[in-house]
Amino acid sequence: PADTTEVTMGGDGGTVSTNRRYLRGAGSASHTADAKRSGGTTTDDERERLRQIMSTCTITGQTLDLTGSAGDILACPYGRLYNREAAVQALLRRMESGAAASAGDKGPEPDIGFHVRGLKDLYPVRFQVIEKDGGNSSGSKYAAVCPLTGVEINGSSPAILIVKDKAPKKKKSKDEDTSKAGASEESVASPNVLSERAIREVGIESLQEEYGPFDIANCIRLAPTIVGGVFDKVKADLLTRRAEEKKSKKDKKKKDKKRSEPSSANGDSKLPADAGKKPRQDTTTSNANGAVGSSISVAEAARANVGAAVASNPTLSSLFSSGKSDLSEKERRDALFTTNT
Repeated sequence: PADTTEVTMGGDGGTVSTNRRYLRGAGSASHTADAKRSGGTTTDDERERLRQIMSTCTITGQTLDLTGSAGDILACPYGRLYNREAAVQALLRRMESGAAASAGDKGPEPDIGFHVRGLKDLYPVRFQVIEKDGGNSSGSKYAAVCPLTGVEINGSSPAILIVKDKAPKKKKSKDEDTSKAGASEESVASPNVLSERAIREVGIESLQEEYGPFDIANCIRLAPTIVGGVFDKVKADLLTRRAEEKKSKKDKKKKDKKRSEPSSANGDSKLPADAGKKPRQDTTTSNANGAVGSSISVAEAARANVGAAVASNPTLSSLFSSGKSDLSEKERRDALFTTNT
């Protein structure tokens, strides 16, 4: 039970409550002192952490150059920002440390998390940058803002990185119109970071023409806060999405395998595995042809021998002839058992 001890003050009947449940808002408000005693994160600490994520490289801690060329700043699925060169070097070091670990030599801890499998999991970030007279909260005279609402993107308000859908690769034809090449390059260099408020107010469908095509489920929330379980939800969604991608690839391989089996059997679409090898001579057919030829020659020889024997032996001649013979019965029997010499 709660402590309800009361302390009497003087003789006027006044009391001092020692239980905080008597205080309005106690236990529900965020108190800085309570957070420090319990080791929690205060609102000010979290705001500063988000500002650091949006303005510095996660690996080196150096301030990101907002005015650099497109592609110098990258973002991972967790919404952290990296300098491109630092991220590439970190991936190379992780690869080398993995090879060393497999050889039995434990290398240094990787500078980049394993949620980044490679450069394919790092997406270019292009901010809409404006110049500020007095500088911004980080001391820089340049600030990243939302191109639609003008809100400064510094971690204090949610920001979304637009990740376009991957377009299928097409072969360029000779008659292809190249007049739109500059327009495509311009769309690539255009800002791709919007505030969450702008997406909510304008609508995803209305943004497809200028920033799409994109699926909001594949977009990345930059610097997600750990308050309220936002960061935990980002990690859970990433695991679910990758599990679905893995299952989809596995099912596609099975379908391709089943589709290739009947076609290879009929010889329609795929060649057999030994198509490049020299065809082996079919000895069965040649042997069969030889056997047929030899059987024909043997039959003709036997027929000729029988004809000669019939012609030379009057008894056999009488058996195979339809006319009457002049030989007596005794002469036929004697001739039947006579051996030619």
